[in-house]
Amino acid sequence: VAPDATVYAVKVLDRRGSGFISDIIAGIQWAAASDMNVISMSLGTDSDVQALREACDAAYAAGLLIVAAAGNDGDGTEGTDEVDYPAAYESVCAVGATDLDDGHPAWSSDGNSVELAAPGVKVVSTYKGGEYGSGDGTSAACPHVSGVVALVLSLSPDMSPAEVRTLLEQTAEDLGSAGRDGFFGSGLVDAEAAVTGAR
Repeated sequence: VAPDATVYAVKVLDRRGSGFISDIIAGIQWAAASDMNVISMSLGTDSDVQALREACDAAYAAGLLIVAAAGNDGDGTEGTDEVDYPAAYESVCAVGATDLDDGHPAWSSDGNSVELAAPGVKVVSTYKGGEYGSGDGTSAACPHVSGVVALVLSLSPDMSPAEVRTLLEQTAEDLGSAGRDGFFGSGLVDAEAAVTGAR
């Protein structure tokens, strides 16, 4: 999405995707101390941990935009709320998934905290050994939004995290119910519209 961005891989989970909240917090704190611009987290838990909330709030207050996968615990019912943490925190931009027809996959967590949506079905990515493959999940959707954030900040580096979030919401393609909804948030992230708005 943002080919000229400098990406730092901050390892907080093991090779199976498991780990400790304390390691995630340490990764967030490292990113904040190292003058990063955006934190992209394709991870989540159903536990609301105060220390994790505080770490996200502190990083956001320090000027980092935090983007996180909403989770894959959806039930296909818009009136419920299954968004994982840290995506559910107010200081974090929660990203849901869209399918190949810009629809809502039933497994994509939904709720009031979903802010944006991005492709999350059959997303091609690199694999070990120099191979490519495709995968499904909000973990695939999250980096699309993080990349658009990087594009916007490359043009307007003085924008605050709140201003970038507002821009992405205002330029998103509205999907589902008119206006913001629990499946897509403000809609499908639109890189071209966001970059145009940032100029």
